[in-house]
Amino acid sequence: MNIINSVIHAAADAEVSAYTYTKIYASVTASPVINGTTVPLVAGFTIELLVKTITPTANVFVIGYSKLLERSPTVING
Repeated sequence: MNIINSVIHAAADAEVSAYTYTKIYASVTASPVINGTTVPLVAGFTIELLVKTITPTANVFVIGYSKLLERSPTVING
């Protein structure tokens, strides 16, 4: 099953316990700490990775989906 990213949050509002974030977008040059590593980003840059932690950095956004989607029931016919 392919899951389409459905939420975008400012890095300051990221809730990794409720959402799985798979992309980070910077609208300005910034250096957030992502998963314990400082990552220099340029304006308009998108990086794809599983975000476990991110510092609340202005103009940096995380993109992903609700963790409820990961636990959706599977229907098996047969």
